[in-house]
Amino acid sequence: MITGFAFAIYYKTPDYQKFLKYDWQKPDYNPEEDKFMQRFDQNGNFVNLPPPEPEPEIDMVTEIPQIRYVYQFIPEKKEEKSE
Repeated sequence: MITGFAFAIYYKTPDYQKFLKYDWQKPDYNPEEDKFMQRFDQNGNFVNLPPPEPEPEIDMVTEIPQIRYVYQFIPEKKEEKSE
């Protein structure tokens, strides 16, 4: 028992530190830069995002190049057998 107590003191492990799983647990966390926290107002109420701005219309004919494939069928000539 005395040997076990001596080994326990000699081989003492460092104190356990909890693994920081989330960003908000880190000491350098800034809630003003967090995208999720920006969705709340000063009273803690959820705020919807503003509607997205409409994208300008694109003329598909002039913007996308047209590729055209032309296939030419050439039939095989049958050789006539001469008797």
